[in-house]
Amino acid sequence: MAPNVTEAPPGPAREGTEAPAATLKKRATSAATITLAGHFAAQFIRLASNLVTTRLLAPADFGVFALGFTVLTAISLFTDLGVRLAVINHKDHDRAFLNTAWSIQVMRGCMIAGVTLVAAVVLLFANQLGLLPSDSVYANANLPWVVAALSVTSIIQGADPMRAWMAQRNLAITRLLALEILAQFVGSLATIAFGFLFRSVWALLLGTVVGSLVRFSLLYRYLPGDRERFGINADCKKLILANSHWIASSSIVGFFVLNGDRVVLGSLFNEHDFGLYTIALTLAGAFQTIVSKLLATVLYPALAEIHRDGRGRMPAALAKVQRTFDLTVVAAAVAVSCLGSLLISTLYDPRYREAGPVLSIIILGTIALRSQITEHLYFITNHSKFATLSRMAQLIAIFAFPVIGCQIWGNSGALWGLVASQFINLPFVLYFRYQQRLLTLASEAALLPSIAAGTAIGLALLYMAHWIHPGV
Repeated sequence: MAPNVTEAPPGPAREGTEAPAATLKKRATSAATITLAGHFAAQFIRLASNLVTTRLLAPADFGVFALGFTVLTAISLFTDLGVRLAVINHKDHDRAFLNTAWSIQVMRGCMIAGVTLVAAVVLLFANQLGLLPSDSVYANANLPWVVAALSVTSIIQGADPMRAWMAQRNLAITRLLALEILAQFVGSLATIAFGFLFRSVWALLLGTVVGSLVRFSLLYRYLPGDRERFGINADCKKLILANSHWIASSSIVGFFVLNGDRVVLGSLFNEHDFGLYTIALTLAGAFQTIVSKLLATVLYPALAEIHRDGRGRMPAALAKVQRTFDLTVVAAAVAVSCLGSLLISTLYDPRYREAGPVLSIIILGTIALRSQITEHLYFITNHSKFATLSRMAQLIAIFAFPVIGCQIWGNSGALWGLVASQFINLPFVLYFRYQQRLLTLASEAALLPSIAAGTAIGLALLYMAHWIHPGV
C-alpha cells in the first residue's frame, strides 16, 4: 500500500508541541498528584471533625449512623447502572448524550430514595415484630428513621452536574477537588454545630444533608460548561445502559467486599460496641485508604511501565517494592497496634476508651494490603481470573469468619475473624507469584524483621509515654 503523502514523517514533535502520549502522561501524573493531595486533605478534615463530634455525641450515635449509611450505600450500589463509566469512556459527548446521562441519574437518585424509604419501613416493622436480633444495631429504634432521613442525600447527589464527571474524564480535576473539599469542610462545621444543639445522631444526619446540598450548589455554580437539561434520547440511552446489568452485578459484589464488615458486625454488636468499632475504623481506615490510594495511583502505573518494557526487570522491582512496603507500612501498622489504647485515650474522651483494643486488632489488617501489590499485577499481566477468585473467597470469608469468631470468643473473636478474612487471598497471591517466577526470598525477607521492628518501636513508644505520664 502506498504511503499517505499527507502524513507527517515520523520523528520528534515540532517545537512548541508535545506528543499526545507525553501530554497524556503529564496530565495523568498531575491528576494523580492532585488526587493524592485532595485525599490527604479530605482524610484530615474527616479526622478533625470526628475528634470534635465524639466529644458531643455518644458511641451509639456513631454506630446507628454508620449502619444507616451502610444501608443507603448498599441500595446505591445495587442500583448502579454504570452511567458514570459510560460518560467517562464514551468517545463523543454531544448535548443529547450528556442530558440523557444526567436525566437517568436524576431518576436513579429518586428511585434510590424510594427504595431506601421502603427499607426504612421494613426495618421499622421487622423490629416491632421482633424479627431482628434484639441485641444488635439492626434492632435500634432510631435506625429506620436514620435510614429514611438519609434518603434525601440520594436525590441531591442524583442531580450532580455531568460537568463533574467530564472533569474527571478530561483529568481536569483541580477545581472539582477544591469544591468537594470545601463542601466537606462546610458539612463538617455544620455537623459540629448541630452536635452542640442536639447532642444526638441527628447532628450527623443534618450535617450530612447540609454537606450534600453545599456540594451540589458549588458544583452546579462553579464548574465550567453548559447546564444540563432534562431529556432522554433513545439512542443515547441504549449506549449508556449497554453494560448496566454487568456493572450492577460487579457493584453488588464490590459492596459486600468493601462493606461486609459493617453488615456482619452490625448484626453481632449492639449500637455501643458498633460505635466503638466505627471510631476505631475511622483511624485504621484513614491509614489503610491512603496506602491503597498510593498503590493504585503511583505503584500501578510504575509496574505497568516495567511490564511493557519487557526487559525482565519485574522480579527485582517487585522485591524492592515489597521490601519498602514491609519496612514502612507493615512496621507502622504493628507499631500502631501496640499503641492502640494509648492513641484512643489521648485523642478521645473516656467514653471511647474501649475502642483502643478494637483499633489494636483491626489495624493489623493493613498487613494484608501487601497483597494489593500482586493484585495489581493480575490486571497488568492479563490474569484477572485470579482477582475474581480472590474476591469470591474474600466475600465468603468476610461473612463466615467474624460469625465463627464471635461464637467462640465474643466481640474480640469477631474482630480477629474480620482481620483473618482479609488474608484469605494469600494462597492466590503466592500461587500467582510462583507461577510467574516472582516469588523470591528477597521479596519476603523483610516481612518478619519489619514486624519485629514495628513491635519494638510500638512498645518503646508505649514505655516512654507511661514514663512521661504515668497515669496514661
